[in-house]
Order: sequence, then C-alpha cells, then structure tokens
Amino acid sequence: MSIEISESSLPEGWKIAPLDEVSGINMGQSPPSSTYNIEGEGLPFFQGKAEFGSFYPEAKKWCSIPSKIAQKDDILISVRAPVGPTNLAPAECCIGRGLAAVKPLGGMPNRYLLYFLRSIESDIDSLGTGSTFKAISGKILRSIKVPIAPPEQQKRIVAEIEKQFSRLDEAVANLKRVKANLKRYKAAVLKAAVEGKLTEEWRKQHPDVEPADKLLERILVERREKWQGRGKYREPAAPDTTDLPELPEGWVWVTPDFLARNENGAICAGTFGTIFKAKDFEKKVCLSFSYAMFQLESI
Repeated sequence: MSIEISESSLPEGWKIAPLDEVSGINMGQSPPSSTYNIEGEGLPFFQGKAEFGSFYPEAKKWCSIPSKIAQKDDILISVRAPVGPTNLAPAECCIGRGLAAVKPLGGMPNRYLLYFLRSIESDIDSLGTGSTFKAISGKILRSIKVPIAPPEQQKRIVAEIEKQFSRLDEAVANLKRVKANLKRYKAAVLKAAVEGKLTEEWRKQHPDVEPADKLLERILVERREKWQGRGKYREPAAPDTTDLPELPEGWVWVTPDFLARNENGAICAGTFGTIFKAKDFEKKVCLSFSYAMFQLESI
C-alpha cells in the first residue's frame, strides 16, 4: 500500500519526490533503561505520541547516554502505535523506537513538511502493519511521496496555513466564550424563574389565582388517600427556610419529598460515591436542592 499523488494534479512548477530525497530521516532507538532518569540529567527523551502537544512534546524523562538524537525543530513522527502523529523537537533530544526524526533539506521550511505530513496522517496510519501494535518501517516512511512547491511558494503556503489556523483558533475561543455565556444565561433564567421574576408582570394582571399553599394542601390530601392500607403514614418534612430567599406572595418552599411519589424508592440515592443520601432530601434543605411551589401560573 502506498500514498498516491499525481503530479498532473499539482500546480505548474511543482514536483513529487519521496520523503528521503527532500529530508534526512533518523529512525529512533531506545537506549538502555538504566540510562533513563526523571531528574533532568542528559537530553530530553521522547518515546512517542504520549508526550506530544499541539506542536512540541513535553519532556517527562531524560537520557544520560542517548542512542539516537534529533535536532531542534526536526519533525518528530510517531512510527509505532499510533502511526502518523507529528510534533517538532523543542531542542536537541533523544528519540526512542516509537519515533523518527525528519529534517527537511534544501532550505525547506520544517512546517511546510510538517503540515503536509499532518494532512495525510490517516493515510500514513493505513501504511502501518502489526496485529498488536501497528508500526511503520523506515523503508515505507522514506518512500512516502511529497509534493514539492517552489521555495517562495513553500513559505507563502506556511504563512497562509498559520493565518487561517489563527482565525480558527480565535473562532474556537469565541465559541467557548459564547458557550460559557449561554451557560450563565441559562442559570440566570432558571434563578429568575424560581424566584418568581419571570412571572412578575403576569401576577400583577392575575392577582386572584390560587396560592401555592392551597395546591400543597391538595397534594398532601392525595398522598394520604393513596397511602391508605399500607401501614403508618409519614408526613413529608417541612423545610428549614432560614437562609432561603423570600418568595413572591402566594408561593411556598417545600422539600422534594413533598413532590415525589408517596412510595418507597421515589427518592433514592445515586451510586458510585454520591455525597447525597435519600434522607438528605427528606430532612435537609439546601438552596440547590430546594423547590419553590409555583402557583401553576406559568404553565
């Protein structure tokens, strides 16, 4: 399997060449484990994709006696599980067998080749072999075909890519801000709803609606009736409203126990280490788990 690029599909003046004709390729080799350390002695040691960032890997280990060395700004390409991801060497560093270092020749901008390799990352991955850990050989890596633009165009291509990426990054940042603002707006709407602000004007126009305490009385009557014949009836616990905000006229605070079905399991604690238990909903009231009884005016 190979990555096919037709020269006839390229702009005039462009050429196609195998990777090893336009770059030096240095396949990594893992040094003896006795030479590893986490104290920062020797060269930064990179083993594969796990240490990669958006452009530069983060050093987690160092090597005092490196076997294979990449130079600053060499392209580091993962050649083992997974195959294809790329980064740039932040400085002279040791590379293990999970990486290869690619150094563009002839003044080719390293990011021109980096962006090309990133554009065909999935294709490079498809060249990997192995049932347990997919890997790509040096022979296959060297044979990958690269479209070569004239030197001045290479620089312009890199500049245009990075301009467009900057715009995309800005758009993503704006989107995150919009999402954060929407989250705050939703929270503000819900807060206004449970405090009665959303229906304030409606209440002024409809002053004679049934107050919530009357609705609550009907709920409690219905609960008692449905419990008949099932043993001792337990009244829901009234909330402690000491630290709760004042509600509009006709509203009342209740615990979720008032509103749940009057049966076992209607309020139950979650699993996997939840800090709330069923009894917390029956005997305690906290603002985030309290309910204001509406007059049903907004329904």
